[in-house]
Amino acid sequence: MPRISVIMPVYNTREDYLREAIDSILRQTFTDFEFIIVNDGSTNPAVEKTIKSYSDTRIRYFKTPNAGIANALNYGIRKASGEFIARMDSDDISLPARFEKQVAFLDSNPDISIVGTDAAVFPADGFLRYDARPGYLDVMRQCPFAHPTVMWRRQDFIKHGLFYNSEHVAEDLELWSRAAKDVRFANIQEVLLKYRMHDASLSVTLAGGNRRDTENIRNAMMDFLTRDSEIRNKIWNILFPPPPPPPPRYWWMAIPVIKVRNKAHKKIYRLFGFIPIWVEKKKDN
Repeated sequence: MPRISVIMPVYNTREDYLREAIDSILRQTFTDFEFIIVNDGSTNPAVEKTIKSYSDTRIRYFKTPNAGIANALNYGIRKASGEFIARMDSDDISLPARFEKQVAFLDSNPDISIVGTDAAVFPADGFLRYDARPGYLDVMRQCPFAHPTVMWRRQDFIKHGLFYNSEHVAEDLELWSRAAKDVRFANIQEVLLKYRMHDASLSVTLAGGNRRDTENIRNAMMDFLTRDSEIRNKIWNILFPPPPPPPPRYWWMAIPVIKVRNKAHKKIYRLFGFIPIWVEKKKDN
């Protein structure tokens, strides 16, 4: 079983962009992965031709009827067998050490279920940076990850039923809004992916619907906070922490109980209120 299952949906991506994306995965310094490419019913025959031109045995190619990115991602997740799942977009470029650093981070932080990274936007000179440890309220403010940078523990997401919802345009934010109730997030604050911005990218073509969907997702998160009493109480305790316990009435009540060794020590304690402290030498075997 590979440690990573890389999932990359493809729909009518330009051949040169697609080659750069595939090459960037195959050139990773961490090599123990399977590369699941899901052709989401592309009408451009160059897409399939480009993918099939590679002979790397780590590539697993699937072609499905066009059903959108969320369904293509869910299809890939169900085909995955790795310990971790890594996202990739067909027009972006992962830097060579991306997988190596994300796996090392997850191995060192077993409490974290999903980790993203910073990203450089190109061809424009841009930069995407996210909170190192985003929580539920951070997700309400903004999307906590650059979507194509994320890597997560597959079993955690299966356990909580965290698949993409195809009814949402902002399918990534909607997923994180549900995941934040059950798992913990992190970001490696280092650029490990180059995020390509162009006229045909989904973030541009779906911008209007994305804004409306984002607002609906945030409203649903607010409804959850006001409806769920346990979470509401947690937030209240964060904003208004309970006062510390009062100090003991008498100073000797704060002294830890010390085991009295013999009758002589009991007499000293009764007379003077303390027990002699001594160090015992270990006996040689």
